[in-house]
Amino acid sequence: MKRFRRSEIVIAAISIVIGGLVGWGIEELVGDVANSLVWLFVLATLVCLLTCLVVLLYLPASVRLGEGRFKEMAQLTEETKELLDDALRHQVEIISRESIYPVMAECLRHAKHQVAVFTYYMYDWDHDQRIFLPPEQVVTGKEDFYEAIYECIEKPEVQYIRIWQVPANHVDNAIDVIEQGDPFHKKEIDLIREKQVQKPDEAMLVVASQHTTASFILVDKRHLFFNIDFYDEDRGIWLSPYMIFVKNAGESAFAVLNSIIVRLTTRMLHQKAAPAPRSRSKGKA
Repeated sequence: MKRFRRSEIVIAAISIVIGGLVGWGIEELVGDVANSLVWLFVLATLVCLLTCLVVLLYLPASVRLGEGRFKEMAQLTEETKELLDDALRHQVEIISRESIYPVMAECLRHAKHQVAVFTYYMYDWDHDQRIFLPPEQVVTGKEDFYEAIYECIEKPEVQYIRIWQVPANHVDNAIDVIEQGDPFHKKEIDLIREKQVQKPDEAMLVVASQHTTASFILVDKRHLFFNIDFYDEDRGIWLSPYMIFVKNAGESAFAVLNSIIVRLTTRMLHQKAAPAPRSRSKGKA
């Protein structure tokens, strides 16, 4: 059963009283036309009183309703502002090497479509030695990062692309050098080769001629980890103390990087598909 509000009951009672007075006034007007002006004044006064009562009864409720909606809108606006501020503040970050590996591992484990790792291999080819931080150096989260790499390679729904940049005259022997230089890299390459046997499109290993010293990781074409490298002339090694992390960007933001990856992987597939050149036998004179 519907419950009537107190304001509705009061208005109904007042309406009944005023209705009775108006009815009585009409009878009096019909009986005595001379009193019409007086009763018209009384009728107008009663109508004004009824209007004022209705306004006074409903005005507080309307004000409360308006204040409630205003507070809801203000709260929603504030929450939206906080979300936007948080998104803008964390859209691009510069993270130190000591803190970056857990962040990269977390991002890799949430990859859904593609992971591309593009590395400039810092190596002194004349003296056969690495000119980057030694692989045995302990860095927090490095082992977990490579575990995340291995998981990406084994995921059937994720395409894993590994690209190494080396001098053009060392493209043929670079993989052997890379495998011997770091056990993490060796396991990574072994897993790629294993997957290529059955599903060559899901795992790719590319050794390309060096055109830049850039190194980066691109996840789902939206999240980018980009190395900030410095060369220490006194020690003769490259340092990578920071990485730039760009997340949740549109695919168009990294269109150039994606085109480089596509070009290198397509070239690799074409090289594999091309038939080996035939050796020409010399005829007898």
